[in-house]
Amino acid sequence: MLTIRKEQMEEFDRIARTNFHQRLAAFLREEMPDETQEYDEVALLNHIEESEQRASIYGIETERGIAQWTCLTFLFGMKFDEMPEMREYLETSDIAPYDNEEKIKKLIDHLNALERDENAQLENVIHK
Repeated sequence: MLTIRKEQMEEFDRIARTNFHQRLAAFLREEMPDETQEYDEVALLNHIEESEQRASIYGIETERGIAQWTCLTFLFGMKFDEMPEMREYLETSDIAPYDNEEKIKKLIDHLNALERDENAQLENVIHK
């Protein structure tokens, strides 16, 4: 029987995480060129890593959830979750606490609605 040591698993995890960060960086360069143009590769990877750490506070740990969170950091700032309206939404949303990706998807949908309606207020959109 093959035994994988803890150190080996940690190394596999590190390699997978590095690979994900590189794929996400390429995606961001393609999809958000204006927002990422001022970042060199190291700075962009650091931004992604910090975004991942902040997302994990809210239980967002999948690649998809981290990618969505990172996109939001480019649109609203690294600490967008500290905005009172955002924090309240993230902490008290009616979505089940275990479904954090759905929470981010719903937030993105609401922010898109806000963008389409110039008269809408952030607090009204995220509380719908």
